[in-house]
Amino acid sequence: MRTHDRPGFTLVELLVVIAIIGVLVALLLPAIQAAREAARRTKCSNNMKQLGLALHTYHDTHGRFPPATMITVTTPACTNMGLGSYQRFGWGVLILPQLEQGATYDRFDFTKAYNVAPNSDLEAGGAVIPTFICPSNVFNAPRCNFTGGITQPTGLGGLDDLSRTDYSPVTDSVDWTCDGVWPKKDPNGIMGHFTGNGLKDVVDGSSNTLLLGEQANGEPGTYNCHTYVTFDGFDTANGINDPITAVPVGGTWHFRNSGFSSYHPGGCHFVLADASVRFVSENINQATLAALTTRFGREPIAGY
Repeated sequence: MRTHDRPGFTLVELLVVIAIIGVLVALLLPAIQAAREAARRTKCSNNMKQLGLALHTYHDTHGRFPPATMITVTTPACTNMGLGSYQRFGWGVLILPQLEQGATYDRFDFTKAYNVAPNSDLEAGGAVIPTFICPSNVFNAPRCNFTGGITQPTGLGGLDDLSRTDYSPVTDSVDWTCDGVWPKKDPNGIMGHFTGNGLKDVVDGSSNTLLLGEQANGEPGTYNCHTYVTFDGFDTANGINDPITAVPVGGTWHFRNSGFSSYHPGGCHFVLADASVRFVSENINQATLAALTTRFGREPIAGY
């Protein structure tokens, strides 16, 4: 009687098939990751568009944009950061009604600093607003353990669990601090401290002036995790995606960048004063970036 061997894979053939599958996965995985990042980048742009429209709605009501920060001024250039004087609210809280977050807005008591007991403001500040968070944020944590500062990391211990933001007002084309930490009285951007300028003050034109930009946070539990509740704002003096490498990741003072930056490769999104959103390259000429920052510089702006 004649027997027939059943056809099957040899070990060599099996290894070849596995190798082919591995190559296909290696080829497809970057494409899948790129597609996911493209979707996150689009969502981030949409978030900023909503914030831009909310800022314009605020402008329609008040005749000007909200201030980036609210800090008591005691000298022409600088501010007194004594206890009880500087813990005021930031731009994000002021536009909550325009983001259909009126219930959260109503929980804040604007007659006192947000860290004055009883801490009802801290409880309200824990409300996570997805519009303030970039989907590409690598830390995947909606709240901070410590509140960030203005242009430098300034730890305000005890202000735990405030909801974070990855977006900040554009304040000045040069260092807008008077002593390396606290803000000057009159920055040349649209949103300053205790003051927000109106469109009538934007001499350079609303389509040529930056209003809001991405600011990649440090990880939660560090001093540079920023929130929409507190004072905030950055200048463009350091360009875009300018890294600070002196402190290792995971350290108490870890933060990614000193100014405008993002979790997207190549640059970051900005909202202009006309509420449009544009992705600006990290290689932009610094003079052009400065011209886009000032509201009354009358500088010619080439393509960017």
